[in-house]
Amino acid sequence: MIVAGGDGTLSFLMDVVKSLLERGAISQPECQIAPFPLGTGNDLSWTLGFGAGFARWLVLGRVRFRSMLKLINGSHAVRLDRWKLSMELGSEGGSVREKVMNNYFSIGFDATCAGKLNRLRHRYPLLFPSRPIVKLWYAVFAAAALFTQRAIGSSIVLHIDGAEVSVPAHAKALVVCNVPYYAGGSALWNANTDKDMYTVPRIDDGKVEVLCLSGVWHLALIRLALCHGTKLGQGHAVTIQAPSNLSCQYDGEFIEDLRTCEAGKEVRFSVSHYSQATICRCEPLHTPYLIYLSVAIGLLCGLIPYLFF
Repeated sequence: MIVAGGDGTLSFLMDVVKSLLERGAISQPECQIAPFPLGTGNDLSWTLGFGAGFARWLVLGRVRFRSMLKLINGSHAVRLDRWKLSMELGSEGGSVREKVMNNYFSIGFDATCAGKLNRLRHRYPLLFPSRPIVKLWYAVFAAAALFTQRAIGSSIVLHIDGAEVSVPAHAKALVVCNVPYYAGGSALWNANTDKDMYTVPRIDDGKVEVLCLSGVWHLALIRLALCHGTKLGQGHAVTIQAPSNLSCQYDGEFIEDLRTCEAGKEVRFSVSHYSQATICRCEPLHTPYLIYLSVAIGLLCGLIPYLFF
């Protein structure tokens, strides 16, 4: 099945396929999913080798369309871990909300940017005519976050496979990753270091990687491939206890559920293995230099009002 859309559309089709498999309506060999990336971040598409996304038809549209179909035709099937994200609101025994995560979950300034972007996009959809414009808006919100981001490390309690892990007090975002790419093509985890402590991440190893970010400039440098995130651990299950006033998101979707939680209360997040999906993978398409350029322009546009007005 060729799925034209973003990572959210892919996740929806995975849920449909899982339901059909459980009912015996289809068999495993028939349910391979191939992405045709039309979303914004497309981090799962990046991971699977299909690139950042298919833009408009103005520049060699037919040629690129045929190239994408050739990539899909030459791809092979792999397994992808899917994770259950549980959120226990309020005190122990409070209401529990559950989501299914394919890519990542994060708490901090990046989730705040995602929330502001989603709210503006829903209110003024005409301001977001294309995927590059959406990325520029995200960069503008990220630039504004330079002046509003705050350290969250001291307010978070993190456990990986039952063992408590210290979070640096200066951390401004905490990220739990299932795929190597984040926020539209940023490689957070450096697989070439700490090989004696961690295994090389895979999308089918039943593990997630946990990292933290020091702020907007840290993420900008990661997007430029000049550094990586700060490793905190790797494991099969993760629990996070955090104040309810912190922003959080999964797979690029801002989590609105926390707004129903009482002020001052804490939320317990649990990430555990949910299932596996069969999905297509190919050789990487290209390096995201245009994304890097758009991010730099967006950051500059966002800083101009603060520097000159």
